[in-house]
Amino acid sequence: MRPVLIKAVLVFASLGFSGCVHETGPAVPPGATQVSSGNRVISYTAPHDGKIYLRDDNENAAVYSSEIRRDQVVKYDPAMQQVMVDGSVATQKVPDAHHDHSWFFERSSHAEAAPNSARDAAGNDIPTIRVPVGVKVDVQTQPAEPK
Repeated sequence: MRPVLIKAVLVFASLGFSGCVHETGPAVPPGATQVSSGNRVISYTAPHDGKIYLRDDNENAAVYSSEIRRDQVVKYDPAMQQVMVDGSVATQKVPDAHHDHSWFFERSSHAEAAPNSARDAAGNDIPTIRVPVGVKVDVQTQPAEPK
């Protein structure tokens, strides 16, 4: 009876361990910045040329990476298990859709200098703020200063 019990424990242990093994991709480089995360649709608009990484937060590994150009929009939809760039499918069947995921961005070393302000008709600077897709913004104006 005892050898049967030992066999049962060994079989159970081997099944439990083998079921949890996942192949993981490379780590996100330390120079990349986390720009969006969650367990639902996450997206990001690149402020510069660079490289984008989709990391599976549970596995701490990159599951997708690609070069990206300024103003391109990347989106990960876990329900569809796909990454889209500017509305076109870039890859399908991203593993472990039920995990939390994060977008990381690393600016290209040769990226263009992005303008930090726009100008009105009189040539005055107008501050520009880039907001990620899906973020609600409440704009409030300040009263004009008396002249």
